[in-house]
Amino acid sequence: MCQLNTHSTNNDNECYGTDTFGDTSYSVKDIMYTEQPFKLKVLSDQPFDLLSTVSLLKHHDNTDMNQSAGSVTTASVSDRMEDDDIWTQSVTPPTSFSTLSWDTHHCYSISKNLDSEEYIGSPFLTEIPIPCFESITRTQSPIESIVIKEEHLARSLLHAIIGLPSLYFDWNQDSHTFETRLPFLRILGVSASAIQPIITKLLLVGTQLKLIEDIGNQCRCNPSRYGSIGVAFGCCMLELHINILDKIITVFDEMKDLSILKVYHHIHTISAVIDKLAQLCHINGISEIHEVQNDIRRDGYYIPSGIDLLNIFHDEIHQLDLCPSGDLATYRSICLAMFCYISRPYINILNEWLGLSSSGQYGDCGHRVDVYDPYGESFIQRSENTTDLLDEYEIRPDAKLPYFITKDMSVLILRSIISFRLLKRLAPHHPICHLKEDNSIRLILNADECERYLMKLEGLCENIRAYNIENKISVLNEDVPYVPSPEPEQASPDTEDSSILDMLTLKILGSPKLTTEFSDMIAYILSNPPTDMTNFYDFIPSFDTVIVQSYTKSLKMWCPLLNESFMTSFLCQFKLDTHLINIYNYYLCGDGRFITGLMDAFFDDKLDRIDIQVSKSHWPPLSSDLNITLKALLLEMNYDDFDMITFSINDLDAAELTSLGILDFLQLDYAIEYPIDIVITPSIEQKYNQLFLFLIRISRLSTTVKRCYKIMLCKDWFQTSTRDTIFRYRFQIHQFISAIQSYIHNNAVSSSWNTFMAHVNDMHTGCYDNAASVDYMSVIMEPHSLRDYHEHIIDRMLIQCFLKSNQKKVLDILYAIFDDILMFMTLLDNYYLSIITAEGEEKLLMKCRRIFHQFQTNIRIFVRVLASIDSKGYGSLSHLLSDSVFTELYRKHEAECGLDSFIQALFIHLQVNGFYDESI
Repeated sequence: MCQLNTHSTNNDNECYGTDTFGDTSYSVKDIMYTEQPFKLKVLSDQPFDLLSTVSLLKHHDNTDMNQSAGSVTTASVSDRMEDDDIWTQSVTPPTSFSTLSWDTHHCYSISKNLDSEEYIGSPFLTEIPIPCFESITRTQSPIESIVIKEEHLARSLLHAIIGLPSLYFDWNQDSHTFETRLPFLRILGVSASAIQPIITKLLLVGTQLKLIEDIGNQCRCNPSRYGSIGVAFGCCMLELHINILDKIITVFDEMKDLSILKVYHHIHTISAVIDKLAQLCHINGISEIHEVQNDIRRDGYYIPSGIDLLNIFHDEIHQLDLCPSGDLATYRSICLAMFCYISRPYINILNEWLGLSSSGQYGDCGHRVDVYDPYGESFIQRSENTTDLLDEYEIRPDAKLPYFITKDMSVLILRSIISFRLLKRLAPHHPICHLKEDNSIRLILNADECERYLMKLEGLCENIRAYNIENKISVLNEDVPYVPSPEPEQASPDTEDSSILDMLTLKILGSPKLTTEFSDMIAYILSNPPTDMTNFYDFIPSFDTVIVQSYTKSLKMWCPLLNESFMTSFLCQFKLDTHLINIYNYYLCGDGRFITGLMDAFFDDKLDRIDIQVSKSHWPPLSSDLNITLKALLLEMNYDDFDMITFSINDLDAAELTSLGILDFLQLDYAIEYPIDIVITPSIEQKYNQLFLFLIRISRLSTTVKRCYKIMLCKDWFQTSTRDTIFRYRFQIHQFISAIQSYIHNNAVSSSWNTFMAHVNDMHTGCYDNAASVDYMSVIMEPHSLRDYHEHIIDRMLIQCFLKSNQKKVLDILYAIFDDILMFMTLLDNYYLSIITAEGEEKLLMKCRRIFHQFQTNIRIFVRVLASIDSKGYGSLSHLLSDSVFTELYRKHEAECGLDSFIQALFIHLQVNGFYDESI
């Protein structure tokens, strides 16, 4: 290691170095002022005092030499100690100096001292004059570089940052970067390799700002590619670019003695924000997606379109929720400001769909021709090949949902939009269709402002709900009271001239505002970077909280109100409950007169027959005979709207006289028109006909068994024992069919239907007496859900009647029992039409006994199968119903009351007398 010792004389200043490992001494003066090869070892990062270091090292060397010699006398040691006594020596106070830096080296007087050949007076190596560093730089640099003035280089870098070409830097259109016109630029005393990282960093900032400007122009001029969201994003990027340039120019125009380090340090904060935006836009980046790579190679950046852009911003802001201050907090504030405005086109479309905007986009017909979506950015599209108004629009199969809309929320919004369109058709004078104030939802960052908006929207919803319930017009938006303008006073002759002068005098126009709200917000953020958020008014909640307060709560408050308003008008105006009662009376045989009249039409009570008899001449009957008979039946019902129910005949030739499905050619048709077809769809009507035919089969068997008893009483019997045995067989058959009929009407049909009608009445009255009503009303108070709930009720009936496709095996066993009953009654019918003899009576008993034993066997099989199904847990509705919100409500409110197991209910009906205990 080399120690430096400074010796000062009046003639010259020399610095000698003494090698620790030898006696060789040399002069450093020539090295400092001549360009001779000289290398210094790496010094410490901290400056050190050369004089103090040398003194300490010399004293240490002398002490070691004296100790090793061992011949030092006490007197010499005392003399040396007296000479080196620091307490008796006069110490000159040290002179303080500042370290040399690029920003301050011009103000030192060291250069003057050097010119006058005076003592430097500085113990720090870092304060060696620049000519010394320049000599070392030229010696050590293997590449020829161009030395320019630092101020010129700083000005050129500023030009590049603001996007302008300069003497030293130019824009390369092919590589989309700023590049140097001359290679290996440097300033005096600094090597090209040392200054190049700073130049590269500043040029990167200029490149990113230039591309940000290009991104803004491209997005704004290509709405077909980037959509309305992309256009808004482009406008925000341009305004952000202008504000950043204005901030940079304002700062450096007022700055004197411009240097590279000043430019670098002043640009550092904003460069961090620019760098994050560049990463967001993939500026000169790398991506694994092929399409993204193509855009980056072509344009130098990649910008997604539509919802993808919103979701990218959402994810970016969400990651910075915990940044209270610093560069990331500034970047978060800028992203929030941009996000508020780039999401407005999408939110404005949503507001128009939901009727929250007062822009008047709907025509006189009460609805738009199509949903307003100019660039296909929404998750809703028009359905094809459908006439159902509820299915007029649908969610796109490949829909990309925005950040604040979940899958369930998208369904709610879609159905609310359809409800609003239907309400415009159904009740165009409803107050919700004529809102005078703008109640649009938007992203609100201020908590107080958001709370005020929610309170305003909640008050509006309460007024509309009061109108729906009480059918009274509430004051939704207070009109400004009419104040008649005072009559103009007659101008007197004295004031006439002055009035004319006043009329001709124009007010001085104020200066136009050339900035936007977004521009003002960005200017505020750049001028007031976020601190530690100690000011309450500068505090922004977490992004999830902002989304919930601004969007989620508003949508969950407004969308159900649209559905409720439509359903209230629909129920009151079109009397849905009346139509449902008609369906119950006809399709579900709820009116006993209808099913009795239908059985009387096919079973003539005056004939001594048990089986069917419509046409006396042949079977199948003529269509004209059926037409007259069925019309007479409907007229006898004496309903005001009897013309809405009609019979139709399907495949009459296939009907067999002795088959169980002899009346399957019948079908009921209900005249369903708009808007009743919203709730009673063709598929629902088809299921009702399926239940109707099943109920007809049971009614036919019940009627046949009852009339068989009447005929058997009128006939004479040869053997009393034979009569009693056949009567006992008929009685057990009657008991079984009565139990089945009671279960079907009371449990399978009436129980589910009464629950359905109770909820419909709650919808009509608006009075919810229990928790079940409240839960159901929160779901079915919209047309789609009411239709789904209607179909859910029918499915419950079909399951309990074993009419579902996966219950076919159980139904086949039940139909086998029905065939045995029908065969037993047909046997008796044919016997009474023939000549009665004692031998014939014995044969009748044998045949009846065989059929009855077969009947009992099938019953045992039926009961065992049901018991096996019930033991496996499939005897309850909650296990057989498809998963839906109504199934969950059924399990919560009805299944808990013991009404879930329909097989157990059937067993109760069959085992009243305990006859089938052994079978189970």
